[in-house]
Amino acid sequence: MRRHWIDNLRWVTVLLVLLYHVIYFYNNKGVFGGIGGFGNGPQYQDIVMYILYPWFMPLLFILAGISARYALEKQPAKEWFKKRTRKLLVPSSIGIFFLSAGIGWINTMTGPAAESIAALPGPVKYLIWSISGIGPLWFIQDLWLLSLVLLIVRKMDAKGKFMELCGKIGLVPLILMGVFFWLGHQTLIMEPDPAGANGLWNLYKPLFYLIPFLMGYFIFAHDRVQEMLPQIKILKGIEIGMHRNCREQVRQMMEQYDFDQVIASVHYLEDADPYSGGFFEGKDWKKAYGRYLETIYDEVSCLGNFDIIGHLDILRKRNSTVKFFDENSQWYKNELSATAKTIAKSGKIVEVNYGGIARGSLMDTYPSVDFLKMLKSFDIPITINSDAHNFDHIDTGYEIAIKNAICAGYTETQYLSNGRWHSQKIDS
Repeated sequence: MRRHWIDNLRWVTVLLVLLYHVIYFYNNKGVFGGIGGFGNGPQYQDIVMYILYPWFMPLLFILAGISARYALEKQPAKEWFKKRTRKLLVPSSIGIFFLSAGIGWINTMTGPAAESIAALPGPVKYLIWSISGIGPLWFIQDLWLLSLVLLIVRKMDAKGKFMELCGKIGLVPLILMGVFFWLGHQTLIMEPDPAGANGLWNLYKPLFYLIPFLMGYFIFAHDRVQEMLPQIKILKGIEIGMHRNCREQVRQMMEQYDFDQVIASVHYLEDADPYSGGFFEGKDWKKAYGRYLETIYDEVSCLGNFDIIGHLDILRKRNSTVKFFDENSQWYKNELSATAKTIAKSGKIVEVNYGGIARGSLMDTYPSVDFLKMLKSFDIPITINSDAHNFDHIDTGYEIAIKNAICAGYTETQYLSNGRWHSQKIDS
């Protein structure tokens, strides 16, 4: 499942990088190739540049490290590195040696080093021109190099001890690490010793970004660490109605849109609403109810690509008043048991839905406690959902849902965080 917050941080940061480089040409430092400041007065545009510079590249490398962690969870390291080589090293090297040489020639032949370079052999000059004109391609080259280093570090931490330790880091150490990195960046990178090899640290600057890259992989990729950071998360979810007549349309929609969470429910049977009671009119209610469960079996098997099965046994919604069937009858319990077996094979999560309580339809959850006990016997995971149709109903019935889950033997519920489902202890 795609982490949209990573995409959003990336494009915002890239725009700020662009803004920085535009302002850079109008800085008041007299940088070679720059246009210079506006007049002789204060250059307020420089403030923006100095604010942006310390953090936008480290952030991009942190995000790259996080993405590397997620990618390596899905594929072997060897295959991942092959893809990195094809996507990063090959095209960037072609760009450096076939496109950057012209830019490098302008940079070197119009600069103070022109005379010393002129005496060098042709291949050496071409290499210098190519490197001098590397421009933004250094970032792609560096990503490939750091990916190689990452594989070496991962092999050294084959048992995952370092990874586990990094996941336990607190907020204060995390802040201190950021401060120390900034200090190192300001002293070693931004202000090299003018009496020494001036610019030497700047030459090794790409290697300096190994620190935020590894921090992204080993620290910030942990869900616990991400949850410590202030953030607003807006997830994109949908509840879909399972019906044999619209299976293909549903599949196309789910392929077109990258939903964070999908709830699959049965809302119509044979073009009738089974919850209002009209579906049962003129029918044997045992056969009618069996048709409902049969639809769940079929659609769970056919649809496949969803997370949660919504409001099971919701047919009880009107049963308290209309009395379609006896909920204590053996045939009904047998049907529920068969349903639980099917769900267990699917590996899906079942919601404990308390929407009926909020809307006054039924002062109980879907599923009932008895059905929840059956689900628990098959180790089927659950999540608590309000099914709220307005803001006021978000927590109405929550306590009953928790009580029912505990009564059925559940000690944990499932919740979605950073694109993955996690277990959480039920607070009784």
